Amino acid sequence: DFRVGLFVLLLAPDAYLPLRMIGANFHASTDGVAAIQKTFDLMEQRFEAPAPIRISPAPGKFTVLVGESGAGKSTALEALDGAEAAWMPQSPMLLPGTIAQNIAGFGQIEPALLAEAMRCASLDDVDLNQTVSDLNQALSGGQAQRVALARAVYRGLTHGAKMLLLDEPVSAQDKKRAAAIGKNLKHLAARGFTVVAVSHQDALSKVADRVIEVKR
Repeated sequence: DFRVGLFVLLLAPDAYLPLRMIGANFHASTDGVAAIQKTFDLMEQRFEAPAPIRISPAPGKFTVLVGESGAGKSTALEALDGAEAAWMPQSPMLLPGTIAQNIAGFGQIEPALLAEAMRCASLDDVDLNQTVSDLNQALSGGQAQRVALARAVYRGLTHGAKMLLLDEPVSAQDKKRAAAIGKNLKHLAARGFTVVAVSHQDALSKVADRVIEVKR
C-alpha cells in the first residue's frame, strides 16, 4: 500500500549510497593518479635557468640600474658583491644600540669619517646617541634606510671598499632627500668610488653617470 511504497522510497537513497560512493571515489582516485603522474613528469623535465644578467660597472662612476620589478636588477647587483664591496640590501636591518654603533660598528669609531658618511646619506635628523631597538621602533622607515646607507658609505671609507652596491637606497625618501642623496653619491663616485644603485626613483637616474635598463 501507500505506506510501504513511501517506506521503500525513503530507504532507497541510503541503500544505494555505498554504490554511488564507490563510483565517485573511483573517479576521484583516477583523477588523483593522473595528477600525480603529471607532477612526476614535470619534476623529471630539465629546465634551463635563464642566464644571469651581468653588468660591468665603470670605475669611478655612478651607475643606476632601472627596470620593471622582477627584471633581475637586484640579482645583477648581487652578482657584483664581493670582499671589496660595501653592500646595502633592499631591506636593511638595524641592531640594538645607538645610531653611531649601527653605522660604524661596536668598535673604535672614526668621528670624521662617521660625519662624512652621515652627510652622504643626508642623515641630519637623528641623534648619534639615540638608541634603537631591533624593531627600529625609534626611527621612521626613511631614517632607518638612511642609517643603512650611511653604514655602507662608512664601510667604504674605512675598509678600503672602493665599490658601493646599493639596492633601492632612496625608496623611502621624499624627493628633496632623494635628490640630495643622489648628488652626494655622484660626488663620492667622482672621488674614485664605483657606485652602483638599483632604483625606481628619477632622483638618482637624473644625476647618474650611467643608467642601465635591465630587461627580462
